[in-house]
Amino acid sequence: MPQAAVAMILRPNKALGEHEMLLIKRISSENDPWSGHMAFPGGHYRDNDKLILTTAIREVLEETGIDLRNCSMLGTLDEVIPTNRAIRVTPYVVLGSEATAVEVDAEEVSEYFWIPLSFFRESSNSQLFAVMRSGVNVQVPSFVLKKNYVIWGMTHRMITDFLAKVYGAETRVT
Repeated sequence: MPQAAVAMILRPNKALGEHEMLLIKRISSENDPWSGHMAFPGGHYRDNDKLILTTAIREVLEETGIDLRNCSMLGTLDEVIPTNRAIRVTPYVVLGSEATAVEVDAEEVSEYFWIPLSFFRESSNSQLFAVMRSGVNVQVPSFVLKKNYVIWGMTHRMITDFLAKVYGAETRVT
């Protein structure tokens, strides 16, 4: 099965008193099954990548200008296999400095957002989102940043996994 890697990049924000998570909005492209989606930076394993971590380092640098070798590697989350593709995705969790800056590759990324972790713990930001699967409209869990900026699917599953590992059973603010 093909492999891919993404990076959940965190950075402290002293002004907010909490950490933020980087998400990108992928450009719209007919060649990308995740076209226009909110996602973590990353991509497909290539034969010349020594390890799947090498894939994450290469792809994140290409898409965001962030060199993961200058960040602290915190670990990995559970591998994810999307429902509509036969690919294994390894999510890495890394911690950058407060000064971690993004320089997007406009050919792959249309926008980026540093989102406070508290956003994902606030229950009002969780909603069901309608997507088309096999010609049928289905409701899937999502985080809604704002209209047309919905975090769902694999990225939602990775964030939920992260929240469960960090905060345990209490993943939502009441």
